[in-house]
Parts: sequence; structure tokens; C-alpha cells
Amino acid sequence: MMALVILMLACAGFAGLALAMDRPHRQVLQHASSAPRWAPRLGGIAGLALSFAACVADAGWATGAILWLGVLTAGAVIVACLLTWRAHWLRPLARLLEPARRQPGRHS
Repeated sequence: MMALVILMLACAGFAGLALAMDRPHRQVLQHASSAPRWAPRLGGIAGLALSFAACVADAGWATGAILWLGVLTAGAVIVACLLTWRAHWLRPLARLLEPARRQPGRHS
């Protein structure tokens, strides 16, 4: 069960880092964004850091680091395949990581 959580964190991390770039962002949300990409980057970094922490907590320092490298490989392949064939599956994560856009004419 813990391995699945670790893999999901790594996939979310890689997806966040991918969504911080122009082409995958346009591919998933089907519109260009002029908003700064700090939220997806921070989300991606946090996902990868949490997956590392979970690996170390689950298997210890020596084995956890090796396990994390394998999980990173699997997570990167999964996100690459999703971006290639089913990019719309990443849309909920992209909307979660996208900063709120301001409406023209509205002031808060």
C-alpha cells in the first residue's frame, strides 16, 4: 500500500513539473496561460520531496534512496505516457495547481 502512495506522489510531482512548462500546459488545459508557473513548480517539487521522505520512512536511508530512484523512473514513464496518450486525465491536477486567474474588471 505504501508503495502505491509513494508512486502517486512521484507521479504528481512529475506532472506538476511538466505542467509548469508551456507545451504540456497547453496540451492538458488547451489554453495558454500568462500566469506565473510557480504553483506547479512548487507542487512538483513538493510531490517529489514527499515521495523521497516516504521512501526513507518506509525502507530506511540506504534502501529508501535506491527505492526512490526506481519510483522516480516509473513515475516519469507514467507521466510521459499520460502526456502522450491521455493528457486530459491530468486536467484535475492542472486545475488544482493553477493559480486563480483574475477576472477582467473585477477588483478584490
